[in-house]
Amino acid sequence: MIYTLKNFKWVAMSTNVYVDIIKDNKILLYHTKSGAYKISSNSSFIELVKNFYSPENLGVIESNQLYSKCSVDVEWALKNKVFIPINTIQKPIVLLPILNLQKDISKIGEGSIDDRLAIIGSKQNFISGIYIRISKINNICDTKCSKFRVAASKQYPCPTYSQRIDRISPEILSHILNSLKYTCVSVVDIVCSSDYFSVYSKEDFLYILSKYNYKYRIHFFIDDFGFALSLLKLIQSIKIELVAYVDKFSTEVKPEVKHLLNRILYLNYGEDANKDNANILPVYIGDSNKEANNIRIRREKEEGVFEQKVCFNDVFRNQKLNSHFFGIVDVDSQCNIRAYGSQHIIGNVTSADFSWTDIVVNELKQNHSWRLTRDMTNCKDCPLRYICPPISYYEILSNNTQICG
Repeated sequence: MIYTLKNFKWVAMSTNVYVDIIKDNKILLYHTKSGAYKISSNSSFIELVKNFYSPENLGVIESNQLYSKCSVDVEWALKNKVFIPINTIQKPIVLLPILNLQKDISKIGEGSIDDRLAIIGSKQNFISGIYIRISKINNICDTKCSKFRVAASKQYPCPTYSQRIDRISPEILSHILNSLKYTCVSVVDIVCSSDYFSVYSKEDFLYILSKYNYKYRIHFFIDDFGFALSLLKLIQSIKIELVAYVDKFSTEVKPEVKHLLNRILYLNYGEDANKDNANILPVYIGDSNKEANNIRIRREKEEGVFEQKVCFNDVFRNQKLNSHFFGIVDVDSQCNIRAYGSQHIIGNVTSADFSWTDIVVNELKQNHSWRLTRDMTNCKDCPLRYICPPISYYEILSNNTQICG
């Protein structure tokens, strides 16, 4: 195919191609439109690609440069429209996409992180989601069920089991909802159990929700469906979705119940690892279920890379933040605040000096989960590090990000 270049004076790098060079000895070319990609360790090919990105070339080189570096990699690039032959008298200019690092707080050598944080505008705008865990399931039994569900609650927004009785009062709930009005939160996720309504009335709870212009999602175990049904009967003008969690300890979900739920999520402790269901959530409970759930994680990562086309925005985002967690906070029943995806406390909503601005600054500085990207893990030398889906909570807890290989 390279011999067809004799009719063309120039060759341009496609603006649809993402290029990542790892340690100067390996390169990834990923076509964001077709999904075609190439991983190469050919030093001559790597130098050729670098030439496209040099300031004097601006994405375009003379076609005769390809003849001297002819290889199967060059042939692949031409065939897959990574290299585009152009026949014009004057050299064209191609504006290749690059990541804008103007406000990158991780840049080195440009003052303190506080100086860099100062130029990114309103910090409260970074808050885009919140999980408020208003109550736990009070259970004094040390059962396998409660142990597994406690593990699940650390990874997903489902209720936890505890002998300690902690609840967020209606007054504090109202305080939290009111404090969110200057953030970008539009949907509030509330995690609770029927235990909450043994102390506080459903009517007062719904009245507080109705005071604020949010949509709400209520998360609970299917075993606790009774309280959710009673809430449905009382709801008038509030937009509420019901999200139920089901696991191997759950009672059977009856057909007449299913149609009342907006979503049913299945917690998987290692059983049926090969079962294909987008609503199955793998739960890490230790090495006993590690390999079984790794099968599912590995398949999901492969589907993310090989079956779905990853656009430039996704690739650039994966370089700088974790889209699973970024902008989301988790408030537990003791009012402690964590960045979603982390077990580190970064504030408390009842503190006298509480502000969402400080919460955002704390997380951006400490980076417990929001900016946890694959180049910070064992995946750092993998050519697919920014094409893969972001690190999941399961991978963090199992301390294994290289599940795919």
